[in-house]
Amino acid sequence: MAEGRGLPVMLPGQGIWGGQQPPLYYAIGSVLARPFDLAGVEKYEEHRRNPHAAIGYALDPGNKNNYLHTPAEDFPYHGLSLTVHILRLYSMVYGLITIIFTYLTAFEFGHSQFTTLYPLGIRNSSSSIQSPTSRCAFLIPNSRLFAAVVALFVACQPMFAFITASVANEPANIAFCAIGLWLTQRYVLRGPSTTPWRAAALGITLA
Repeated sequence: MAEGRGLPVMLPGQGIWGGQQPPLYYAIGSVLARPFDLAGVEKYEEHRRNPHAAIGYALDPGNKNNYLHTPAEDFPYHGLSLTVHILRLYSMVYGLITIIFTYLTAFEFGHSQFTTLYPLGIRNSSSSIQSPTSRCAFLIPNSRLFAAVVALFVACQPMFAFITASVANEPANIAFCAIGLWLTQRYVLRGPSTTPWRAAALGITLA
């Protein structure tokens, strides 16, 4: 896509690694990477592969790197290394979106009020008839602190930090899941909206 050749064509028996993934992350990434150096990817893949890499095998204590890195990739970045770091920063934007919407979800949850339905004739502890519908407050004393702790817990997960700093579409998947969860929670807590914008936003997020 960054070379201007469009989406990959998936042919029977000729799969492309990652070619079946949703294209949004890659489409935006290709636009960001286009002004930078894209040459040498095939050569890098051929000569810098780690022959001892144990990718996807968590019990292996070492050889987590897919490639063999050299001081030529150190700061200040240039060439292919600069392109990769630009794309890593792009991925980290999705990580930041995840943390923001995790905070918003936790804050609204801690600051919400739930409606509980009681059948007619049910008595509460004070022996008075409970109303058919009563609002039960579920408030966390310090909602902002609660939300900050939840967001910090997510941000400090080692695998979240690793994936967010990688050139992969998982950060986008996580970010849109966080947005979708927040929108869904708002529907549950507040009920249907009189305008279509919340439903439209959830539909676009899921898409």
